[in-house]
Amino acid sequence: MGAAMKGTILVGVDGSEPSDAALDWALREAARRGAPLRLIHAGTGPPSEASLNPQESSDVSEAQRVLDNARARAREGVPEGSDVAGDLVTGSAAAALIERAGDASLVVVGNRGLGGFKGLLLGSVAHQVAGHAPCPVALVPAGPPAADDAEIVVGVGDGPAEPQIDLGVREAALRGAPVRLLRAWALPTAARPGDMVPMVSHIGEIQERQEARLNAMLTACREDHPELTVSAQVVNASARDTLIEASARAGLIVVGTHDDQRRHLMALGSVTSALIHHATCPVLIARTIAS
Repeated sequence: MGAAMKGTILVGVDGSEPSDAALDWALREAARRGAPLRLIHAGTGPPSEASLNPQESSDVSEAQRVLDNARARAREGVPEGSDVAGDLVTGSAAAALIERAGDASLVVVGNRGLGGFKGLLLGSVAHQVAGHAPCPVALVPAGPPAADDAEIVVGVGDGPAEPQIDLGVREAALRGAPVRLLRAWALPTAARPGDMVPMVSHIGEIQERQEARLNAMLTACREDHPELTVSAQVVNASARDTLIEASARAGLIVVGTHDDQRRHLMALGSVTSALIHHATCPVLIARTIAS
């Protein structure tokens, strides 16, 4: 199969509960954007003419059934005439999604599942796609969806935050949802004896600097998007724990990555990796280069 159409939303499907939740989330996203959908399921591949292995034939039939069920579910959830395609691919589900992501606007997968193969957890697929796909990636947990107008939380780290802020406000505009820029920071601990760490008495100064930085982002965001309700919050706490806690009430968590030029991929970091597994709402990973 060739590359996905520009603007296409790619969805990895495997028949698991998180995969079904990811498909349903992608259906709503496609409706908001007016975008076509393309479903990808990884199977063991068609049996060769020389092989009549019943198990191989059974695996192919099961893979086709999973894809057909997902395609039927998708067509029931979109307006008549909407563009819904499906590909049954051989080999790695992650590789198939990454290969097709170059011309896509978004890749959507469940945060865990079967990954297209019996016994292979989709968590590994989620990490591979999130780390290598050139477009934004949404990781969706199982469970009922949040309301469209539920708050969108944008995680702000130490590096540039423009990619995730831009993506977060675009999603908010599509949904009519408020946006909260959230910066969580904690005092570093000494890695080795003798390493210097900030004194506890400096916490107030650090908090003020963090608030000044975030308020500058907030002002720019409000000026660029006066139609949106945008707020900002700085907390002295673990970023991992703060964002996971925020996911319980949010409709979407948006975070960024940073380029690792040495490895030619987007480094996720420990916070994003934790969110993939523990957030209770979808996590949308932005790219340093907007798609």
